[in-house]
Amino acid sequence: MAHPIPLPENCWSLTTAVLRTDSPRRLKLRSADSRDPIGIDANFLVSADARRRLRDCIDFCRTVGNSAPMTPFRKAEILPASDNTAIIDTFMRNGTVSHSHQTCTAKMGRDEDSVVDGQLRVHGIESLELQTDRLSRACQPAIRWRHVSPFGERAADISRSTYGV
Repeated sequence: MAHPIPLPENCWSLTTAVLRTDSPRRLKLRSADSRDPIGIDANFLVSADARRRLRDCIDFCRTVGNSAPMTPFRKAEILPASDNTAIIDTFMRNGTVSHSHQTCTAKMGRDEDSVVDGQLRVHGIESLELQTDRLSRACQPAIRWRHVSPFGERAADISRSTYGV
């Protein structure tokens, strides 16, 4: 990993995110003990399309940040501060994060691609239920809470009726 670049005391940044990506994600159970944390394989930036889209976003932010109207607010670009593809790729790996990449990616249904059924039970694993925002694949990232809230309410109803909680 590259050494961190110290930032000036007073600086600002523009941030961007690829909200929908085709990179495959996986959650893995580490044991049968429900208290053990699950393994999360986000696979952020695995696909060439996700990398291209993030590079486009970075280019856009750099264009805005280096534009004439921003001159009074800018001394110099600090990161990535280069047009070199390798440097920008390193910046993408070490200096960016995934915004909700793991959200809204688990399908509900009866087919083999579905993760859970209508009772939020994980297919193929007895006594495991998934109560998460990952279930709403059709949701718009900016208003995700509107789509997630009904799943939380449904999960609460199921927990109350099944476990008396």
